[in-house]
Parts: sequence; structure tokens; C-alpha cells
Amino acid sequence: VLAERAPRRPSARASRQGGPRGAMAAAGSGGEKPEEKAGEAAPGTPKKVETEEDAPAESREKVAAGTVTISPSDATMNVVYSPHNSLLTALAEGGWQYLLAGARGTAGMKSGRHLFEVRVVESRARQEAASPAARVVPQMQLCRVGLSTAGSSLLLGNAGGEGASFDTEGFFVTGSVKKRVCPKQGHERAVVLGVLVNLDAAS
Repeated sequence: VLAERAPRRPSARASRQGGPRGAMAAAGSGGEKPEEKAGEAAPGTPKKVETEEDAPAESREKVAAGTVTISPSDATMNVVYSPHNSLLTALAEGGWQYLLAGARGTAGMKSGRHLFEVRVVESRARQEAASPAARVVPQMQLCRVGLSTAGSSLLLGNAGGEGASFDTEGFFVTGSVKKRVCPKQGHERAVVLGVLVNLDAAS
């Protein structure tokens, strides 16, 4: 559970409540090294050099908020939209819960660097009623976000090789290649998936 926290260890701040100066003096006695300030490197440690610099300030006219959205006409039939197309879900009754759903944005990218994100706001764990002789097929809870070419499959991860994506299982998928690149993120609420697209050859 993402919201669960481990018990906190006693800290200097907790000790100060009982005796401000005595607790701090006791913590610093005994020949121990003074604590280093957060963010400061130890003496003699080489500084890390950022290889990718920030992009220069954009002087061109910016795209108005809400201009780029999800296309209702470029999606599978089981996708359900909110009024402003900013919230998506899929049909989950009568067998639809076993099918994948996909939708494509209304704008493409040809140059520059772009970052877009999606946030999981709901996780459905539907319980199937089954007879003793029936086999219950577990539902897959999966969110996948990425890029694809116009006119390609709406479902990311197909073997056509016309798209690339990341999913909540921690995999990067493109064509027939499926590679784990990070730990499993799960499908809990508030999980955010972000994709940075760098089409700038000079960076």
C-alpha cells in the first residue's frame, strides 16, 4: 500500500521536545562527526556535472491550454470521456472489463522537447461471481502511455513497431521488444506516468 508508512525512528527533533539543549548536546558528544547539511557534498568529492542543459527560453507563441487533448474520434469504442476529454475510463461490464482501451491525442510532435503525464485516479478490482466449475480469469490492471504514428494501432505495444510506450508494470515496449526499465509502479491511485520526448538532435 503506497500510503502505508514505516514507524518513524526517534530523531533529534523528537528529542528536543523533552530537553532542547541537553538532547542536542548529548547527541553531539562522544567524538562523533557533526552532521553534514543536506545537499552538501563531503570535502574532496567531485561535483556532478549536468550533461543536459535547460532549453533556451521559448519566444514563440505558446499553445493555449486545452488546445491539445484526447481525440474522441481516434479511440477504441470502449473509451468513456469526461466533458473536456481530460478524464478517461473504459467500460467495465458485460465482458468489456477484459478488453484493452486506447486513445490518441489531437496533436503530433516533429521537433523540440515535450513532456506529458497521466495520473491514475481510480483502481477497479471487480470481483467475478463464478460457479465451482467455472474458471475465473483475473483482470489485468494496466496503464500504458507513449507515442505512436498517425493511423497506427490505438493499442500501444502491438508488434507493428509504430509506437513506443511505458507501462505501470515497469516495462518499455516497442514492436516486439519488451524490456523492464524500472520497478513495478502498480495501479494504485495517484500514480503518475510521465514521458519526456526529446526530438532535439543538438541536446
